[in-house]
Amino acid sequence: MSKLFELMKENRQFETAAACNEWKAEVRRLYREELNDTDLLVLDILSRYAVNEKLGSCGAACLLLETLAELAGKSMRTVRRAASKLEGLGILQRIATKERRKQGGYSANIYVLQKAAVDRMSDRMMVSVCREPEKPAAATPAAQKAAPEALAFSKAPDDLEKKESITYLDETYAGHHVPEVFIRTMVPMTRCPKTIKDAWSKIQMAFRKSGLPEQGLQLEELWEQQEAQHELLRRVKGAVRAHRFNEIRKDFGALLYGTSLQMFREEAAELSAAARRAAGVKLYNFLE
Repeated sequence: MSKLFELMKENRQFETAAACNEWKAEVRRLYREELNDTDLLVLDILSRYAVNEKLGSCGAACLLLETLAELAGKSMRTVRRAASKLEGLGILQRIATKERRKQGGYSANIYVLQKAAVDRMSDRMMVSVCREPEKPAAATPAAQKAAPEALAFSKAPDDLEKKESITYLDETYAGHHVPEVFIRTMVPMTRCPKTIKDAWSKIQMAFRKSGLPEQGLQLEELWEQQEAQHELLRRVKGAVRAHRFNEIRKDFGALLYGTSLQMFREEAAELSAAARRAAGVKLYNFLE
């Protein structure tokens, strides 16, 4: 465990337990509309185990996923989803270790509490507000006779004049279910949260169509596989580049859906072949 504790000390972002607890309280306040009870429970457990002042480590927890699920009283899939959500929001960083345990399997992950999460959310809440436009001056009787349409304009609904400001939302409002790395990949094309959210829905639609859910694989689980995530982001970047250079024959959504579906179907075919090999079914080889 010495190597793990060294990693925890290297990645810690807090000096005292008080600072860590103050950070957690701010996170709960700022992200209260984005985190559910399970997310907050996982955050509380990780925050509690992230404080070890005797070892000089505050802000980094080292827990097995099984242990985290047992402490939370939830399934492993549930706590994995909650941890992935916290990581996607930038509240924590997960460092996967590659050490093998004697009894089999890999050692615990290191969960690093991200100090910048509080400042990041505070910045998001400071949105730009447009200055109230000036009201048009009242038309003189001579002008009303020369331009009768001005009368119709002067009788505009009161609610149009009561609009004091317009608030603009950036890409960070795409939704907590949209991975942060996917949002960053879409930024060169658009910062509109609705467009980014719609693009992610194309990914989800393609995944459901691929047949992978019927094989017991969820999109969140596939996303956690580094190779699969890298390949999917590579395809998203290709679609964004094609859009920027006007190389798309159809719309962007159709291109993104098509290339994602192709990748997911290839993954489904590999899983199906692996299942048949495990069952002892001889696969057809057209070269023989």
